[in-house]
Amino acid sequence: MTYLEPHKKALVESFQRRNLLVHNNGTVNAIYLSKVDKSLTSGVELGALLDVTAEYFAETTNRLELCFDLIAAELWRKIEPTNEERSSALTTLVLSHLKAERYAIAEGLSRFVGEDKKLSERSQLIGRINYWQSRKWSGRYDEVRREVDELDLSAKTIEFRLAVLALQDKSDEFMALLPKALEGGQLSREDIATWPLFREMRRVPSCQQYLPTTQLDSSQLSSTDALGTLSDPPAANVGARADELLATVVSDEPRPSDV
Repeated sequence: MTYLEPHKKALVESFQRRNLLVHNNGTVNAIYLSKVDKSLTSGVELGALLDVTAEYFAETTNRLELCFDLIAAELWRKIEPTNEERSSALTTLVLSHLKAERYAIAEGLSRFVGEDKKLSERSQLIGRINYWQSRKWSGRYDEVRREVDELDLSAKTIEFRLAVLALQDKSDEFMALLPKALEGGQLSREDIATWPLFREMRRVPSCQQYLPTTQLDSSQLSSTDALGTLSDPPAANVGARADELLATVVSDEPRPSDV
């Protein structure tokens, strides 16, 4: 699971810091210094006191949530490799994290979907676009700009073309194409008003005429806010689905596919 590699050092540090706080009153000992990567202990000396700042807590809990979700998604992929519901479930999670500005989690989950070759081309592209917008909103769009610009849109449907134009901040081209998407039903006014992807486009004065005329409440927002065609109500929770599949594997009962 190569997507966990970037997090391994930090996960070890979090576990060792937890041990210090629980068993050693937060005092750095030789075990902590020997097990944690040197790149994460610069300036930390034996006998120093470690605490948990709000920033550290947020980063650590976000990392743990991402890694556990990825492990659950990997289990799901191993057992049901072509189940498109996996894409829907992960994209629903991505939406919630984009709205909450937890871009690191959104980025990691979107990358998983975008690189899942067992899913449909559409689902993979949804993952890539959400990955790109996660990078954009976290201030690292330059790292993926070339990849976005080189995407061949000639055979893509109109909502994907609009998604890329929004990423590229090409508001004139976006606004020229938007009426066609609305007329054809590929997008709705609610989509324009709620998708995080269209955040910058909504600031364009000419876009105001395409927004809903009444204020949307939470009950009116569909689960399609992150680019994708998701079921309503939202798809199954990734962790819950992984638990179900794991129970199936270890159970003596025959799997549904074997009946």
